Order: sequence, then structure tokens, then C-alpha cells
Amino acid sequence: MSHPFNYPEHGFQHYENVLSRKQVRNLRTVCDAYVIGRCAPGPYGQICHNPWPELPLLKQVIGKVMAPLAARILQVGQVTLFQDILINKSPGTAAVKWHQDYSYWPLDAPAGVTLWVALEDANPENGCLRYIPGTHLLGEKHPANFFTGAEQPRREGLQELNAEAHESQAIDMPASSGDVLAHHPLVWHMSPENTST
Repeated sequence: MSHPFNYPEHGFQHYENVLSRKQVRNLRTVCDAYVIGRCAPGPYGQICHNPWPELPLLKQVIGKVMAPLAARILQVGQVTLFQDILINKSPGTAAVKWHQDYSYWPLDAPAGVTLWVALEDANPENGCLRYIPGTHLLGEKHPANFFTGAEQPRREGLQELNAEAHESQAIDMPASSGDVLAHHPLVWHMSPENTST
């Protein structure tokens, strides 16, 4: 399947079959075990921060597959991993609000990339990523608040991220297991509720 969206113009790009079926199967085994043993469920699913130091297979895939892809997208010689997140978005998991990843990054400039790796098929029913193309060109916006009592500090000069005004342009990006979605730190994205069983 051909996808008309490209990283520079739209702020995201779909890369098919980045991981082989065997790689996905092996990663699923170790990641499922890690999530079950380490990550409590919450409204957005089970979210594990920085599991790679404890999962040699994940560390290997990040170093040999994801890092070269990130470097190619950013057109640089090398990249630094500062965060990885493992998410199990089980049935009934809530929608994640529109946001920009850069709002939550410990960087002074949006010079990075998010690589979202599907370890199982993702579609609109089970909460695949949804983007508003070209919004990475609109600059940094105020961060979304995801948890009551953990509101993001107000920053002078940042406008609200007004997704409602652009939501008619939103695009669902289904992905098959082994695919990667790359997106710009400033592109507006969300994921709907997992309404599947």
C-alpha cells in the first residue's frame, strides 16, 4: 500500500515492514512479559517508561533498526535515544488528547523524531494514531493536560493547541505489525479510544 504522506511536508510518514514477522513475534514475547510484570493499568492503558535497558532484544532493535531510520529521517550522522515508551492499549482504553510530543521533551529545540512501532495491527477501532497533516509548521503550542493534578505549567507566549479548528483534516494512520510511523515533534496527533474487543 502506498501512503501519500511525507515527513517534511506533512510531519509524519508511514514505513511498512520495517521489522520482520520473526522480529515482531520475538519482541511481542519479551514486551508482553515486561508489561504484565511491571506496568500498572491506567486510563490510557499500561505505559512503561524506558524498558530498553532491561530488554536486550529491544535494545538491539533500537540500535540496529530504529537508530539508522531516525538518522536517515533527520539527515544526521548519529542520534541519541533519550526516551522509549512501551504501551499496551487494551480494549476500553481512553482516547489520548491532541498534543505535540515536543511539549514533554527535555530538549531546547524540536530537533528530533518519534518512531512509533506497531507490534500488532493498529486501526481506528483499536486506537491507531491520528494526525493533522502540516501542523508541525504551526509552531509550538501549549501542552495538553492528561491527568488531573498533574497540569502542565503555563508558558507565556504559547497559544492553545486548537485541534477542533483543524479536525476535519485529521487522518487515521492504520499500521500493520512491523510497520513504523515516524512523526515530527510538533505535529498534532492523538489516538482514539480502543473500542475493539
